[in-house]
Amino acid sequence: MRAIVITSEKIFADEYMYIKVMLDYGIDNIHIRKPFEDTNNIRLLLDCIDKEYHNRLTLNGNFQLLEIYKNIKAIHVNSRNHNIPKSFNGRVSYSCHSLKEIKDKKEKFDYMFLSPVYDSISKTGYRANFSYNELKRANEEGIIDNKIFALGGVTPEKIPELKELGFGGVVFMGYIWNSKNINEVIDKVKLIKSYM
Repeated sequence: MRAIVITSEKIFADEYMYIKVMLDYGIDNIHIRKPFEDTNNIRLLLDCIDKEYHNRLTLNGNFQLLEIYKNIKAIHVNSRNHNIPKSFNGRVSYSCHSLKEIKDKKEKFDYMFLSPVYDSISKTGYRANFSYNELKRANEEGIIDNKIFALGGVTPEKIPELKELGFGGVVFMGYIWNSKNINEVIDKVKLIKSYM
C-alpha cells in the first residue's frame, strides 16, 4: 500500500521543508496541487525542493513546468486539467467520484483516486459517498484494486479497513494540513507508516 499527500491549495512559508520531511519519513509521493497559485509561484516552490525529490512529485496542473523540471515524471488529470501533454510519457493519475467512473476509465490511468471515501476532515458537509458494503462489493467485483487510492477523510486508523477493502493506496490532505507545525506533521507521517 502506498501513501500520497496532496499539498494545501496555497503556498505557505517553508512548505518545501514540509514536503522534504514527509518524503524523508516515508510518504511515497506528493501531489503539487495549487489551483489558485500563479505558475511562477509554483516554480519558486519547486526550485526550493532538492532535485533528488522531484521524481516523487506529481503535478496536478501547470504541466508546462514539465519542460523545466525533467525529473518530475508524473501528472494528475481531472476536469480542470484534463489534457495530457503530447510528449509526456510518465505516470498519469486521475480523480473520480463514482465506481462507474473507475470502471469506464481505469485502463487509461496508472492509478486513480476515489473520493470521498469518508466524511471530509477539512471540508464541512462534504460527506462520504460510499457505504462500507458498496466498497466491499466493488472490491469483490475487481473494481477496487491496487490501482485505486482512497481519498477523503482518511486517517491512519482507517488504513487497516482500506487494506481490507483492497485499496492500493491512501491519500491525505486535511489530516496532514490541520497540523500546527512541522514536528506534528512528522509525528503524523510516522503514525501513517505504522499502519502501512
